[in-house]
Amino acid sequence: GTFRTVEIVSYASPIAMILYTLTPDSRGAFGFLVCSLYALWGANYCLYPPIAAFLFGERNMGTNYGFIFFVFGITSTFLIDICGYTSISFRDLNFAFAGLGFVGALLNSRLRYLTTDIKDETIMKHHRATSSVGSIF
Repeated sequence: GTFRTVEIVSYASPIAMILYTLTPDSRGAFGFLVCSLYALWGANYCLYPPIAAFLFGERNMGTNYGFIFFVFGITSTFLIDICGYTSISFRDLNFAFAGLGFVGALLNSRLRYLTTDIKDETIMKHHRATSSVGSIF
């Protein structure tokens, strides 16, 4: 389902970041890892709407979805600007972001664990219908 797919994407993203950082001289690895990172990033955009609807209901889905990506954009911009003013190396910065990614992955694992007992068929039916990416796994 969607939560399992988010969990996979959450763990794959920091791993791809670390591999990207460790293989700076390989053109093939660079191309593959950049495409992988963009695919994983795009997967988040596909998976968040059904998860927001599942957790918070359809009534406020637009507001919740907008808030999630507003915070995502502000945080990304803030972190990039802060890092631009420091003397942190690109390599160290990537490792720091990969560490944050693993924290997020652990939180996603916890979220998946907390939602495994939900058996409301109406919610699950809607969840399956809106989760085209999640139905792959």
